[in-house]
Amino acid sequence: MKNPNTPLIISATIALILMSVIRCTAQIHHQDEDRFSIQLTTDNCIFTDNIFYAGVELQAEFSNGIYVRPQIHFADLEDGYLETSAGIGYNLAYNRWNYKAGVKLGLINRDATYPIIGVEANLEYHITDTIGIGLRASLDKRGDADFYDGNSWQYNSQCYLKFILGK
Repeated sequence: MKNPNTPLIISATIALILMSVIRCTAQIHHQDEDRFSIQLTTDNCIFTDNIFYAGVELQAEFSNGIYVRPQIHFADLEDGYLETSAGIGYNLAYNRWNYKAGVKLGLINRDATYPIIGVEANLEYHITDTIGIGLRASLDKRGDADFYDGNSWQYNSQCYLKFILGK
């Protein structure tokens, strides 16, 4: 037997979901002012492959939602590794959380110099007004594919500690 209240239950459920989404998205915003930071990064390989991988990044987040992040990453691989790249994208804030998505362009120096291009997404949390932590994932098309069994598309994940220098 069909429940006569089914359309009402479905409508109420959809309305509650829409109200929740509207309430949350109304609170997502651009930050109020420009912010500059230094970030110290490491890659997940430091935990899985016993390879030291680290980086230093300077980041500018602007009140219009754009972020720019020049970065230098290095690793103690047998053939050396130095990546100089920059991320640029869009930043949205929600309370102490920041959500970022953008592109990454740069160069990798191993035995030779190779290009890198990718897309990235970040999630970061500001513990205080001057310190934050974050996670970043990217899918990179790397010119040094011969070091990865010929696979030029590589997934990369990093965690970082963020020191906010000023607003």
